[in-house]
Amino acid sequence: MENELKMILEMLQEMKIEMNQLFDKMEQRLDKVEERLESVENKHNGIGQQLEETEKAIQSQARTQRETENAVQRTQDFFKITLMDMKQEILSLKMEQVSHKELHESVRYLTHKLQEVDMELHVMRKK
Repeated sequence: MENELKMILEMLQEMKIEMNQLFDKMEQRLDKVEERLESVENKHNGIGQQLEETEKAIQSQARTQRETENAVQRTQDFFKITLMDMKQEILSLKMEQVSHKELHESVRYLTHKLQEVDMELHVMRKK
């Protein structure tokens, strides 16, 4: 019986050693899994941070684009107003030119008439 107990004890010792080895292997695997998990978490956090930075950059770019579009619109409005002012000035100058031309023709007509009257007066004086 003692032999049997020794044998059982030896078997139990071997099982204990095997169990300890299995436990060590499991612990090593668990450590590897934890390292992988930490790595994945770090990548996830990095991606999250990149996503936030990208969103901020997109918002900034959209704001810049809106500001540029507004500046372009203001410039276009300014040039439209300037163009309208220039057209009005051209019309005014054309009207002035027409008036000047009419005045010039009137002066020429009156000068001609004055010469005719002057000649008639001269003729009348001679008589």
